[in-house]
Order: sequence, then C-alpha cells, then structure tokens
Amino acid sequence: MKAKLSCLLLVVCACAAAQTGQSKAETQEQPRTVYESSTVLKAITRLVVVDVVATDKKNQPVLDLKPSDFTILEDGVTQQLRGFNFQKGSSTAVPEAKPVAHRQLPPNIVTNIPEYTSDGSLNIILLDSLNTLTLDQIAAQDHALRALEKFPPGRAVAVYALSSKLQVLHDFTNDPVELKKAITTFKAESSAFIDNPTNGPKYEWVDPALGEINDNAAKNWTEKRLYATLDALNSLARALSGYPGRKNVIWVSGGFPQMINIVTRNYTAAIQKTGDLLSNAQIAIYPVDAAGSATSPTFQAQNGKGGLWGPAAMAELSKQDASRFETHGAMTQLADLTGGKAFFGNNDLGLGILRGMEDGSTYYILGYYPLNKKWNGKFRTITIKTNRPDVTLRYRTGYLATDTSTYQKQAEAQRAQEFGQALSLDFPSSTSLLFEAGILPLEAKKHGKVAINFLVDAHQISFERKEDGLQHANLDYAVEVYSEKGKPIKTDVTAIEMALPPEQFKQVLRNGFPYQKTFDLSPGNYILRLGIRDNRTGLIGSSTGKLNLGTEQTAQNGTKQP
Repeated sequence: MKAKLSCLLLVVCACAAAQTGQSKAETQEQPRTVYESSTVLKAITRLVVVDVVATDKKNQPVLDLKPSDFTILEDGVTQQLRGFNFQKGSSTAVPEAKPVAHRQLPPNIVTNIPEYTSDGSLNIILLDSLNTLTLDQIAAQDHALRALEKFPPGRAVAVYALSSKLQVLHDFTNDPVELKKAITTFKAESSAFIDNPTNGPKYEWVDPALGEINDNAAKNWTEKRLYATLDALNSLARALSGYPGRKNVIWVSGGFPQMINIVTRNYTAAIQKTGDLLSNAQIAIYPVDAAGSATSPTFQAQNGKGGLWGPAAMAELSKQDASRFETHGAMTQLADLTGGKAFFGNNDLGLGILRGMEDGSTYYILGYYPLNKKWNGKFRTITIKTNRPDVTLRYRTGYLATDTSTYQKQAEAQRAQEFGQALSLDFPSSTSLLFEAGILPLEAKKHGKVAINFLVDAHQISFERKEDGLQHANLDYAVEVYSEKGKPIKTDVTAIEMALPPEQFKQVLRNGFPYQKTFDLSPGNYILRLGIRDNRTGLIGSSTGKLNLGTEQTAQNGTKQP
C-alpha cells in the first residue's frame, strides 16, 4: 500500500464517494492462516487465535510439540484445530524485531502503520504511576534500568508510562541506551487517585462518622482510578493491535482492586472486557508488583506499633493479606485472561521483568473456528490440553462471543468515549485500522480551507455484500483540531456509507480506499489528530500530524516575514 501512496493521496479519487464491502459469509468462514493480523481475523472471520506457553517440570519451554499433541475445547466442546505455528525465542544477538523497510514520507503525510515487524514476540515495559506509591515508582524505575542491562542484545522493547495519561516514552528499539534514557527521563509523580501516595502513617479519625465519610470518598477515588486504568489498558490494546505477533506487556504497578465493598462494587465484568480486548490484540499481561515484599508501615518502629503481638498482630496481618489480595486481584485476573503470568512478592523487580519477557518469547499459536455460531456476548471458556506428560500449558482463559457486526447497536456514550480516547492526545495512536493521510492547506486567507486525503488498508474494513450485489461498509472519518499547545479547538466527524460494485471493490483491495475530507480553519499553527472508525466492528485507527496554515513566520532577529 505504501508504494502507491503518494499519487493516491495527492489526488481526490473518483471512487472516494463510492464505497466498500465483502460478504459476511465469505469473510466469516474463509480459511486463513494465523499469521495475519489477529485483530482483523477476530473481528471478521471469527477465527479464535490462542497463544500457548508450554513449560516442563523445570519451568523451561517445551520446543517440540506438534498439532496432534493439542486438544482445544470451548465450553467443554472439542474444536477442530485450523491453524498452527511455533515461535521460538532467542537469547542470541539475532534481533527478534526490526524496522520495516519503508520510504521516507513527505512532511505533510502521517501514518499509524507500525515501524517494527517481528519474527517473534515484542516486549513493552509499562511503568504505572497511577496505581503506585511514589517511593515504589522510584525503585521500579531503578530495577527496570538494571533489567535492561541483562536481557539479550537485539531484542526490541518499547517503554510506556501510565500517569494522568498513557504515553509512549520510547517506541520499539533494540538500543538499550535509548531505552535507559527514556526511563530516566520519566519522573515519578504522586498519584492523584491514591489516598496516601507517600505511604506515610494513616490518619486516625477521632470521630467515626468522619472516618466513614473519608473511607467512602477513598472508595470513590479508587473506582475512578480503576476505570482510568482500564481505559488506559484498552487504549494500549488499540495502540498495539496493528503489530503482528504476540506482545508481552510487563506491567510494573502497585495494583488496583478487583472489587470495592465486595457486594455493591464488583468490576469483574469490566476487567473481563478489557482482558478480551487485550487478548484480541494478541497482548499478554505480565504484572510485576512494584511494592515487592516490603514491610507495611504499620509495623515500622517509627510509627509506634512495632510492638504489636498476639491477636492484635494476627488481626493486622490478616487485614494486610486481604488488602494485598484485593490489590492484586485485577492484575492476576488480567494475567489469566490474556495468558500472561503475575510476579508478586519479590523485591527483585528486574527479575520479574526479565522473566516476563523470557516467558512470552517462546509460544505456540493455535487457531480454530468456533462450532458455536451464536454470538450472544457471553464469555466462552477455552481449555487446551496436551497428551504429553509433565507439560504445563498457559493461555488465554476465554473470550467474549460478541457479534462484531452489531457495534452500532452498542450504547452511543460508550462508542463516543472509545472514539474520543483515540482522538485524544493523552493516548497513543490506535493501529486497529491502518491508514496514511496527507494534510494539505488549500487556501489560507482570513479563513483557510484544509484537505485531509485518507488512504485506508481496505483489507481491514468489514464489508458486507447485500442483495444489490454491491459491497457495503460504514466508516467515520474524524479530525480533532488542537492548538500548538495541545488545547482542543474543534472536532469534525463525517460518516461515509460505502457501496462498491465488484470491479471497484477489487481496485480498493489492491490500492487502498481513498477519501478526502475538507474543513475550514483560521490561519495558525495546529496539531491534528486524525481518526477512522469502522462502524460495523468498532475497529479504530488514529494518527497525529501538524499544520501550519498561512501564519506569518518570525525570524530570529524578531522581525516578521510573510
């Protein structure tokens, strides 16, 4: 697609007003390999892709399993294996990931096409300030820096950070020096959602009523923190879904609870939905407890309770165990849902980071078409067995059987929130729909006109051939305009209904689907967030570019030039 981009983007194609589709029957049951984008396969063909990590008694990877060694069951019913592959990690200097070969794009063209392709797994270190005490953040960064010195040369790693927003500190690179610089640059910050972020002595309320009010407020903030974390992980799934293969997210975090008040605030369903989105993007979560096995401040001598013993000490320890269970609950659930593994209770956080990367580097890829064709949104349990003795398997525990073609029937508020996050500068670009776009100023007088020429990879769009013989699809094209300082100015969204005859449909499959969007702006410097959403599946792509529209330039000597 990229080789044909320049001429297509700079011309408004005649077929831009028409549009695109492929029959539901053709796309859902057509056999494909599991090497293609897992996101597209799950959204359209319904092929379920499962990464399986197999280890022996010594917790070493098992390297010689064959398709006949596996049995897949969905809700207890045996399924037919339709795809099989094996990815072996390497501790040598042979790189697991490398930059894709691509030409230099003109300055006015932006893209969300990943810059790395991988022969194995990719690794992401996620430093979590939102859910971690301040001192633990500092320790976690130090351990991450030490870990970078030990893992195999040539292995590509990206570093993300979660604070008040989710940000990419450094995209995938094989250079440990650059990764260390990115981690060192990120400054620990006190989380606004944690009641006691410095982990000092807890304030003892004299009035029980005031204490109860404070506890309820803390629970409300915990709820906000939980949803903010899930939003960030959902965004991370959309950001990484365009990268082929398995992605191991080493999540260094203080954790957040699975439930609050046990009875009235249970968030298992919301966590399950996030786990499903991550799994669909072939992401495995490896939580590492940033607190390690540190002693609670309750038992530190300076707090005056070092002498606790007997029933009082047992009660306090029991309370702390319950707190740790709640804190680790969601992290463990996400690890199980995605086929990852949790690392808790070890003060060597770097060891957890290294083990997570190593664990996710060697795996089997299994694919099957579910025999149950009823897409009712319920969770389906996946069980994978092997006939080889003394082999332990770890994999995603299931998926939500959602009918992706009914995305438009979901709540408008939920759909708007997801698209809004993709268009926000506080979240990374989404890669579920890959595209490139040219940003072209057409006029720049008192009121300037701007054209955005989109070109979308049509293979990722969900098409449906209807009775008229045309291929139908529905896309939203959006432009979020920000000032050069990042202040939102305006949002422009256009819905496009597509209906393409067969020959035109074949053409866009070969060349990509073009569309031009125009809008007016006053002269100035802007940041543009471009977004595309498939309204049948909910898949989203987004990217960021800059626009200088008819402004006067200031020379170094302070004089203005046109």
